[in-house]
Amino acid sequence: MSVACTSGATAQAQLRNKPDPTLDSLFDRLAKAQTPAQAQQVAEAIRRRLIRSGSDTADLLVARANGAIAADDPALAIELLDRAIMLRPHWAEGWNNRAMVFFALDDMTRAMADLVEVLRLESRHYQAMMGLGVIMQQRGQVKAAYHLYQRAHAIYPLYDKSNEAIERLRPQVEGLDL
Repeated sequence: MSVACTSGATAQAQLRNKPDPTLDSLFDRLAKAQTPAQAQQVAEAIRRRLIRSGSDTADLLVARANGAIAADDPALAIELLDRAIMLRPHWAEGWNNRAMVFFALDDMTRAMADLVEVLRLESRHYQAMMGLGVIMQQRGQVKAAYHLYQRAHAIYPLYDKSNEAIERLRPQVEGLDL
């Protein structure tokens, strides 16, 4: 029963574009996780919460978009995701899904625009930060990428991908220790 209430609260918060208190609690737990396994478990709970749009239709459109991606039909996937976003414009994960398709198509301008929208809607979306960081790094904006990776690290301190990216870029941004 509490799962249904929680998902209803999440959907209502998304519709109003207001913070979801259950997500707040999960992100707090993620930042304080003591072990990688504990952090991964909380990160998965966050992911499951974020993928719920609050609309069966939007969820179906995303499922069909995933099928289109698997069938190597990115144009159809984008069309379906466009419709999901029109139905739920305040649903960060809808924008994130479309950003991933644009990224796969090497359309970094549109991927970046969608990732910025994801972060406007859910400022703690560490995966969007990482994706935006990759794009910034590809564009030669190493310092901006580094700061995005640091932001992701602050939200999810035990996230291997952000930690590796920070370590890889630290010498370029902060200089080498002599």
